[in-house]
Amino acid sequence: MSSHLVAVAAAMGCNFIPFSPEFIAILPRLGIALLVSFWLWGRVDLWYQTKHGKAYKPYRVAANSRYGANDVSIVVCTIGPVGNFEMCIRSWLSNKPLELIFVTTKDKLNAISALIDEVKFRLPADQAKKISLLAVKQASKRVQLVDGINAARGLIIATVDDHILWGEALMPHMLAPFEDIEVGAAGPGTDVYTDPARRYPGVVTAWETAATRLAWKRKPTYKNMFAITGWCWILAGTTTFYRSAILKDAEFQHAHLNDYWFGHKLNASDDTFISRWLQINNWKLAVQIMPQTEILRTVKRDSSFLTQLARWERSTIQSFLRSLWEVPQIYRQWYVLYKTLERLTRPVFTAIHVAAWFLSFYYTPRLTTMLLLWYICSVAPSYAEFLGEYPWMCRHLWALVLTDYYYAVYDWYTWGTLNNTQWGTRDIPGEE
Repeated sequence: MSSHLVAVAAAMGCNFIPFSPEFIAILPRLGIALLVSFWLWGRVDLWYQTKHGKAYKPYRVAANSRYGANDVSIVVCTIGPVGNFEMCIRSWLSNKPLELIFVTTKDKLNAISALIDEVKFRLPADQAKKISLLAVKQASKRVQLVDGINAARGLIIATVDDHILWGEALMPHMLAPFEDIEVGAAGPGTDVYTDPARRYPGVVTAWETAATRLAWKRKPTYKNMFAITGWCWILAGTTTFYRSAILKDAEFQHAHLNDYWFGHKLNASDDTFISRWLQINNWKLAVQIMPQTEILRTVKRDSSFLTQLARWERSTIQSFLRSLWEVPQIYRQWYVLYKTLERLTRPVFTAIHVAAWFLSFYYTPRLTTMLLLWYICSVAPSYAEFLGEYPWMCRHLWALVLTDYYYAVYDWYTWGTLNNTQWGTRDIPGEE
């Protein structure tokens, strides 16, 4: 067959085509060359991020701060909290906010009200009176959020997921970025909370291990990108502080409630929308990462993590695509544009990478085996560091490895289901 291809190519004036002897002759070297190139690409990028990430400096708390805890309204949208709800409420109130506003839906009102009343009964009176509860008819995270925003009285609004724990010193440090009048929003660093009762190899699940590993790997990227470029694609909705005037703006709220993705109205992904809105309107997104601002979040314990991960990945891709045509600032920093395009083209380069491994093992198995061992040695310290922090997850080492390379399959799945705007893990219609 190859001789026929060569004859056709010669007739067309082409001396080098796939399956020709000339092409086949370079295959052994091509596989190894690609593997080495991918490895060097990753090492150089990691070196660049690590080097410049060391320059990161959090915002300092001013001697005479413009804002205090009493200027902050906390808004929590919930339809059924998970984890230790009372512990979360106590952690928020320990920061002495102006108020704590819960927003749920009509059908969940009685259940949520009972939960909150139970917690309020055990709180000091001065803290209990700060809590209020609202309900909306429509099951939509964005509608809930807007209702909470409009009810808020603070100059700063902090949006928080219902399973997030704050430290007692978080508030003044999260308000520090707003001393810069160009900062419109600020987000903290995030770590994973594992209940002490689950910190045993025989108790913790592989799903928890995978979710924790994913969150652990993303922590330095958040800080490094901000240190290098002063840029952040998305301030995660787990906890974000905003200037109240931005969120109360009528134009913002109309756009927020009428956001569509190829004809599908989005009821969640509020954090990606707000982040883009701020950037389009020339507000800075601040990343405030330090021990005092680190928040703790719970993770999925079962296979629903896969559905959650698919939703996150779809939301990220959608937001990155929209940023390319909606946010002109993305073209002003070469590294931001490069990382955006790298993320969007990841499925293609991953496929090439996988093909290079197969090609190399087929033609040069010994050399490729040595290269694989080198790869393993280079990533081993990462696993050792992770298990040093979470030793009770050592039983699920295989889950850590799968988590590091899940995108080889999941990227194609999320691109293929990009128009799916269902929440998937919550019993309500729409994306959320």
